Amino acid sequence: MFNRAQIEQYLTTLTARDWRAVTLFLYCVLFQVAILTQAPFLQINFLIHFYAAVLLFFGHHLMLYYSNSKNHVLSYMFDFSILFYLMAQHSVLSSFNLIVLLILLFIAGSELPKSASVLLTVFSSLSLSLVNLMSIRWEGIQNLFTLVLFNFSFVTVSIISQQFRVQLKDLHSELSSVSRKLRSREEFSEILIQQMPTGLTAFNQSHDLLFANRNLTERLNLSMQDLRNIFTQTQDRVQSEFTYFNTQLQEKKIYEVNQASYQDTFLNENVSLMMLKDVTEVKHLQDQMRQREKLAAIGQLAAGIAHEIRNPLAGISGSIQLLSTDAKNPDDQKLMKIIMKEIDRLNNLITEFLDYSKPETRPDQKTDLALVMNDVINNIKASPNTPKTLELITKVNSSVIFGFSDKLKQAFLNISMNAVQAMLNSEKPVLEIKLETYGDEVVLSIKDNGSGMPEEVKKRIFEPFFTTKPKGTGLGLAITHKVLEAHETQIQIHSELGVGTEFILKFKKA
Repeated sequence: MFNRAQIEQYLTTLTARDWRAVTLFLYCVLFQVAILTQAPFLQINFLIHFYAAVLLFFGHHLMLYYSNSKNHVLSYMFDFSILFYLMAQHSVLSSFNLIVLLILLFIAGSELPKSASVLLTVFSSLSLSLVNLMSIRWEGIQNLFTLVLFNFSFVTVSIISQQFRVQLKDLHSELSSVSRKLRSREEFSEILIQQMPTGLTAFNQSHDLLFANRNLTERLNLSMQDLRNIFTQTQDRVQSEFTYFNTQLQEKKIYEVNQASYQDTFLNENVSLMMLKDVTEVKHLQDQMRQREKLAAIGQLAAGIAHEIRNPLAGISGSIQLLSTDAKNPDDQKLMKIIMKEIDRLNNLITEFLDYSKPETRPDQKTDLALVMNDVINNIKASPNTPKTLELITKVNSSVIFGFSDKLKQAFLNISMNAVQAMLNSEKPVLEIKLETYGDEVVLSIKDNGSGMPEEVKKRIFEPFFTTKPKGTGLGLAITHKVLEAHETQIQIHSELGVGTEFILKFKKA
């Protein structure tokens, strides 16, 4: 029913008053057993004295319990007086009563101050002497020796109890200090466990959840059933990574799971610990890094191939130009013009591809974006692809950042000309360009009222070779994105079909 640890814990909570009551209770029980089993104790005289003593003990300690009164010397004297009275009335029980008196005196000495303990010792000695004088027939030196021995027992027990009291006080002080330290460490451990970035949970042998820290329920959004499922499915697994469908989030997550077990002496059973960490984002980032490394390797290879293609392409172009000067047939000249046009197109594609494959360096020189945007605006106005009906609204203020003006001009011109081309079918095309400074940020907005983009196109506009134009290379915006990334630009795109598109570019002010 009770294990050893629970019994030890209960015994440590007993006070001196409890031990005193237990001693007297056992005393009464022992005599009650003697009354029922031994004929000499069935005498009416003994029964009257014994049950009167039991009633006095019971009433006295009941009053102490309900009044919550602390033990003091008078209370002990009352108990001692009852025992001495029984000794006086029934001298044959003197030895047994004396043992009970010594036990109570020891309890009193461990609880009461030294002066009170000495007073109880003197009281016990005088009372015992008086009882002996009244009830014992003196028969020489033997009786005197017995009396001295009894009194010596009182003094010895009193001294031992006082020493025990001092040691108990020191021990209590030490235990209080240790308890405070343990409580402090327990609070620290609790905070540490609750705030740790890894989820921690514990299960017993029946797979009942014993503990789960805050990370599991608040950050990882795992229900108790989810935890139990993960625990049962990852037992004895070699790999620590585990993919699980999170019922709270309704999506698959990748968790790093580690398990350990220990024998809990208090619960007297084996407890299993499970640590959980959501590594879904880490795995996605690792996959992206591997993909980028592959693309970088492919890009370097492709750049080398493109460079090698350009050399024979130049030879082909020169040969066609020579042939075209000698060709007199109109059909031949027409074919050669088509070949030259496609060679130029292929050469432009290779040039753009090589520009895209070049690594971008971090800008270290100051550039006024107002000067860059004024050049871009002039190029838009001078471009033959710009509709004559285009309304160009500009608000450009001086804004200095760290950047390469030539590369930024190319990027801004790509975005602006794409906006112009998106408005070719608009009745009243409007291109609005704003460059302003807000605190530590420089914000450039390029807005059109063109055809807009669907969401799937918007997600892919910066991908290499992705284009919606019949003759586009798909590298213009890819190069633009690479330039803007090198300048640590925040890019926001707002687009709606039939309404238009706005590019918002945010730079750090120099």
